[in-house]
Amino acid sequence: MFVSTQVEEERAAPGRMTLVARNAFADLFLRNEAGHVLRLEVAVARLRKVADSEAQFRDLARTGKNCEEWFAEADEKAAAGRGLKPNADQRIGFSVRLILPESGTPNPPYIADL
Repeated sequence: MFVSTQVEEERAAPGRMTLVARNAFADLFLRNEAGHVLRLEVAVARLRKVADSEAQFRDLARTGKNCEEWFAEADEKAAAGRGLKPNADQRIGFSVRLILPESGTPNPPYIADL
């Protein structure tokens, strides 16, 4: 598995992290001690830098491309239309990870507690 040097450094010694934001599918946006904002993509177990600062992250998050990629708002709205509306302590989950080949088979979402 290929992992960039930056990600390896973050994994080796991430230091103290502060939650900045999260999406309905449990991805976390974390600020490290250096002030960089990193995205932890839970489905693929990937941690990567998305912004140099929290202010930059908030500016970038307002753009349509980043807003959809980071927060999957269309998918969240579709899930809400099916009655899946997680509260602050819940996320939308799937029994088969979306990145696996088996995810093409029926894989109904559900609400999971964090």
